[in-house]
Amino acid sequence: MPYKSLDRIQELRDYAEGRQDYTKYMDILLGPKPKDGGIREGFMNCDFPTIFSPAPMIVNKLVGILEGTEHDILVDSIDEAASFEKNKAKEKLWLKKQFKPELDQIAQQLGYPQDEEQLPESREELDLMGEMGVTKLPFEMYMEKCLGHTFDISDHPDINADLPTMV
Repeated sequence: MPYKSLDRIQELRDYAEGRQDYTKYMDILLGPKPKDGGIREGFMNCDFPTIFSPAPMIVNKLVGILEGTEHDILVDSIDEAASFEKNKAKEKLWLKKQFKPELDQIAQQLGYPQDEEQLPESREELDLMGEMGVTKLPFEMYMEKCLGHTFDISDHPDINADLPTMV
């Protein structure tokens, strides 16, 4: 950030807190201050130092909106290997659906417990289950947990309250 923009940032902070420089308005309405030390004429019924600023009300509304917002953290890998693994998991679900009677019979003969996994009824339902995260990869779930923990310990309500005045 260039050093010359610090004055502009401070001016914007003053506006946000309702402490803008009233001489700016005097220059606009009355013209520039005379160089010979004279006084400005006209608009003497205006109380320039007590200018009403709507900015603090707008900032408070913005902070209220930010504090009321909840965030969900979703991780979705986009690389080729992860896409392959997801498709493989979806196809495995589809095969389990297609051969459920045979698989249940084999499991019963071997003494394994019956698998109560939710299986899709159609390809559209399979795609929907994939979008809902049924075929989410383990590292995606762990990454979501890690990012969720980071979000929880970051004091995000305090950050939301300070956000409008941050640079």
